[in-house]
Amino acid sequence: MTPVAGMCEYLADRRGNFAVIFAVCLVPVMALAGAAVDYSRIRSAQGTLQDAADAGALAAAAGGKTDAQRQQTAEDFVHANAPGLAASVKTIVDTHDLTVEVTALLPLPVLSAFGKPETLIRVTSQVESVVPFSGRNVIVDGDEFERRADELRRRVARTTRQMPHRERERIRGKVEKAIESARKQQAPVRLSR
Repeated sequence: MTPVAGMCEYLADRRGNFAVIFAVCLVPVMALAGAAVDYSRIRSAQGTLQDAADAGALAAAAGGKTDAQRQQTAEDFVHANAPGLAASVKTIVDTHDLTVEVTALLPLPVLSAFGKPETLIRVTSQVESVVPFSGRNVIVDGDEFERRADELRRRVARTTRQMPHRERERIRGKVEKAIESARKQQAPVRLSR
């Protein structure tokens, strides 16, 4: 048999094709499996960070008199609720809003072999308050007070519509008492028209 005939016979042979096809397909299949594993890690870490950001925002809104104290409270709660993640916490305090932004770099062990060593996860949680976070009382005239009271009633109605009737009425009663109390405090300084 001549060398050319041997080469033609080798190329025409179909035995062992499965091994070649398997070897070629193995790399993309492994990359997809690794992507699935790392994606589940990303989603899990994102959920953990979101829970931590929510806890930090609620704690910062409930406690702390100054912006620095609120920032520290938010950081403490985020780090306590997301212990395995090196998270960076930023707290933004506006008059009636407190926002906690949390970012963390998550290493990706499987995808690092394919050129993606880590990913950035960013979550945000916001708390809205009827009372200003500044600690100062805001004095408004009668029309503005009524507009804000109506807005509060609408928000409470939206928030409580899925609750049982009895619980919903109890919360609405508390809101009406708070509005009435605020109205009495505003009465001496209400602008006359």
